[in-house]
Amino acid sequence: MPNLLKQFVLDAHDILERMGEALLALEKRPDDETMVDELFRAAHTLKGNSGLFDIPTFTRVVHAAEDLLDKVRDRELSIDNDMTDDLLDSMDFIQQMVEAVEATGGIPDHFTDAAEARIARLRERLPLVDPSAATAQEYENPDQVKPPTTLDWLSRLDESERLSLITDGGADLLGVLYRPEPECFFKGEDPLLVLRNLPHRQAFLISLTTPYGDPGETDVYRCNLEIQALSRAAEKDLREHFRYMPEQVAIYPVARHLLAQPTGSAGCDEGLRDEFLAQADQALRQADTAMLASAAEAMLDMLNPELKAASTLRFIRALALGGADHTVLQALLKAFETGEPPVFPSAELPEPAASSVADATSAASPAIRAAQGSVPSAPPRGGAASVAYNILATQRQLLDMAAPDDQWEGRLNAVGNTVRAMFQARQMTAAVEELDGVLERCRNDASLVPLAFFLDEKLEDLEGETATPAVAAPVAAPATEEPAAQAPATRERAGAEDGADVGKAAEHSDRPARTLKVPQEKIDRLMDLIGEMVVAKNALPYLAAKAEDVYGSRDLAREIKAQFAVINRIAEDMQDGIMQVRMLPVGHVFQRFPRLVRDVARQLGKKVRLVLEGEDAEADKHIVESLGDPLIHILRNSLDHGLETPEARRLGGKPEEGRILVRASQEGDRVLIEIEDDGKGIDPVLIKRKAFEKGLIDEARLETLTDAEAIQYIFAPGFSTAETVSNLSGRGVGMDVVNTSLQKIGGQIRLTSEKGRGTRILLTLPLSVSVSHVLMVRMNGQRYGVPMDVVVETVRVPRADIHVIKDRRVAVLRGRIVPLFGADHLLQLPDPPLANNDDEFAVLVARVDGAVVGVIVDGFAQTTDVILKPLEGPLSSLAGFLGSALLGDGSVLLVLDLKELMHGA
Repeated sequence: MPNLLKQFVLDAHDILERMGEALLALEKRPDDETMVDELFRAAHTLKGNSGLFDIPTFTRVVHAAEDLLDKVRDRELSIDNDMTDDLLDSMDFIQQMVEAVEATGGIPDHFTDAAEARIARLRERLPLVDPSAATAQEYENPDQVKPPTTLDWLSRLDESERLSLITDGGADLLGVLYRPEPECFFKGEDPLLVLRNLPHRQAFLISLTTPYGDPGETDVYRCNLEIQALSRAAEKDLREHFRYMPEQVAIYPVARHLLAQPTGSAGCDEGLRDEFLAQADQALRQADTAMLASAAEAMLDMLNPELKAASTLRFIRALALGGADHTVLQALLKAFETGEPPVFPSAELPEPAASSVADATSAASPAIRAAQGSVPSAPPRGGAASVAYNILATQRQLLDMAAPDDQWEGRLNAVGNTVRAMFQARQMTAAVEELDGVLERCRNDASLVPLAFFLDEKLEDLEGETATPAVAAPVAAPATEEPAAQAPATRERAGAEDGADVGKAAEHSDRPARTLKVPQEKIDRLMDLIGEMVVAKNALPYLAAKAEDVYGSRDLAREIKAQFAVINRIAEDMQDGIMQVRMLPVGHVFQRFPRLVRDVARQLGKKVRLVLEGEDAEADKHIVESLGDPLIHILRNSLDHGLETPEARRLGGKPEEGRILVRASQEGDRVLIEIEDDGKGIDPVLIKRKAFEKGLIDEARLETLTDAEAIQYIFAPGFSTAETVSNLSGRGVGMDVVNTSLQKIGGQIRLTSEKGRGTRILLTLPLSVSVSHVLMVRMNGQRYGVPMDVVVETVRVPRADIHVIKDRRVAVLRGRIVPLFGADHLLQLPDPPLANNDDEFAVLVARVDGAVVGVIVDGFAQTTDVILKPLEGPLSSLAGFLGSALLGDGSVLLVLDLKELMHGA
């Protein structure tokens, strides 16, 4: 996939994500003009970006959504729940097309019908437009491209093409003069793609607006093209095609006979010429065009086809057969006689009803003015300072873009010209002079750095002039404390007062982003390398011990240990730095939930308020991305099983609107995710009955099972309390999938519930799964590893303090009874643990499934960082092991899974 297309896919994902958030926020606050503007600009940006590629289906769907948003922006429509549904559905469909582009490099044909259906649905919402409502003054633009005064360019088209257009009997022709803006490339416009997608294009000619001069002084970033084309499309379709660049285009009618522009070399036998003219005169007097065509055919057989006279005869024949007006034929006969270009009646171009796209905007389709924000003469809302800020910020971003070294001067000139034009428009004479000095320094130093610093300074100056600058149209959903009455499912951000979080987002978006986007594969490669470094540096302590014990060199051992300390510090800093690069806020996952809650709540007819807290808590990218499906299962269960209908809540003395809280926090090297609802809770009696019916427990266990133990059975495979199966629940796979998914990434889940009050689920997750910190223990002459995140402490327990209760060994540690398990029993080893000389046993105290247990081992070794690898091949079936790791001395360390070992004990 080309790099530019990859960047488009990345940007499209981001834009669609922000648009979804903004739509949900706008549904709650439909009068928020700032949000409407940002949402419209985001759609416009996505549309413009897609124009760089051959994906017209994608562009048309985004167009339709943009048209609708434009009407909302102009207050011709008000956004409501149904409109939000249609827009969100369209965003989902656009997301599917983005994924198709990412997978295949294009959009498969099967998307076409679905796209047309969505376009039709969106356009049905557009109001009808009265063409007379708009005034001509509204669209006046001094820079408007005017229709050409002559059609000499037609003679440069291939003669066979023109003859075919005269004789094929198709629809009337329209001429198109398209003169792209010099800065069009910086606006995401591709003139050649625009030409390629021109509806019913028949012929075209591309020429230079001005001749190129010295190649060394040519600015390759400025467009210098003029495009002339012929089309059989309806005028309204052409206007629609150019609706985002109306001032750059003129559309005018082209009569068929105007294509008759003879070409070729001069010369013709006078006798033959006079004979033909006599026959032609007779044919015209008799109004016999067939006779004229036959005479032209006979004359052509006697002439060199390369002559201009032969070219004229070919056009006479074609127009005569097509029934052209006699005055047109007479003009061509006169040209044949004199050898001069034909002078047709009313040779000046007729003025069309609308000479340009912009002049005719009011008569176009209902969606004709959706992109006026992209026209320089119609700046976005926010004042001149805001427009100036956006221009400077965009140019500053262009300086940061990667480009070949030999193109720096062209970029310098392009940016310099744009900034100078902006300064001149604002009458900033001093700034223009300062800019000229900066550009001179850039040329002397062969560097863009002085210009970058200059733009940064001017951006800071403008920050004080503009209240709401926006760079690249970032879209962020505003926070709100009170849900809108018309929204069945709303979102609340804790700690956001009066949209403070949006203000901060806008504040941070003022300055051009200093972000470097790097493919995940490169970061993963760095993680692998730092993992190998961790293993490699762990070999140094073994080397130091060998130097002292084997070779008796204590000084060498001391130096190795000193170097190990330095390398260890650097490796830890590198590991921490790379880990920070991989860290993502959990808000990356949370942002999916408002849409999910809204859609499911509408489907179930429930009113729900979603509260999100702690979205800034961070964890490794793999951990955060693995959270998505488990949390979605939990939320769907809360919505379907937990929260009651408004009627049931009202009868139960609760507010009609239910509440779901999703809170994230960080404790040490763990991330905690809490999901809590104020619904009906879990009925332990129902759980016990279902567990008994499914054979999960027997009658004896049914009698002794506590309520807290009973509700844990919802994690059993195939367990469900739903009476019927729906598209939301009832299949018995939800919570089992959640538990399994969390275990795969080293997470744990804990559930508590109170009937009639609600349910609380706590997820505990590691910050990272790349490098593991383990404690090594000794048993039967072998070393084993235990993850440090489950280790509570290590102690020595005298034999006398170990007691047996119901065939179970226990000890009292720090005032609590701790069950003890021998490592020989857990691992089925031949020899029991050994006590030391003081008759004390080494006990590893760990937390497993929320309970504190002790494991008796022979002894403890040091802690170390390892890269944990899963067991493979025949060893993969071994239970009780998380995986294996390679130690610095080359030996292999098996890492224990205490949770699984305890379940089998």
